[in-house]
Amino acid sequence: MFPKIVYFCCLLVIVSPWSSPPLALAIGLAFGLLVHNPYAKQTKALTKTLLQASVVGLGFGMNLSEVCVSLGTVFILNSVALLVFPAIGLWAGLSQSQFGLWAALAIHDTSSVVGAASKYGAGALAVGTTVKLARAVDSPGCGRNGLVQTTECEDPMAMVHPFFLSCRSHQYLFACRS
Repeated sequence: MFPKIVYFCCLLVIVSPWSSPPLALAIGLAFGLLVHNPYAKQTKALTKTLLQASVVGLGFGMNLSEVCVSLGTVFILNSVALLVFPAIGLWAGLSQSQFGLWAALAIHDTSSVVGAASKYGAGALAVGTTVKLARAVDSPGCGRNGLVQTTECEDPMAMVHPFFLSCRSHQYLFACRS
């Protein structure tokens, strides 16, 4: 009974006009860590739908001119990387595998990685494409090491894997060195 009372008290505070998004987040985090969820089955069923609705809702508040500037910036930087990275790789004396790894980790767009790596050489193309696609598949929600996973896992290390970027980058570095 106590968790239900705490749940509804938290809900009243969160939906009140005096609450703010950071306060609601802090209350939800504290509740999730300190109190047993009295509505676990209902929460599990609604989580996916509510998360999707939240992401769509965030889109309504975006400034379209800022989005256009951001997309333009990414496009320009990818174009520059496509042209400049091979020259920098030659200047730095990078091997084919080193360049492929560097391009895959540093260039945002997969097609720009493929373009720059193919300009550098076949070995760079193989490594760059493999690493870039592996990182894309390993992104949250796409691969087995996504950001949120169920708690029914037998392996406690596979339950939540929030540091996938740094961990995977280091794994790729060690894989390419050998």
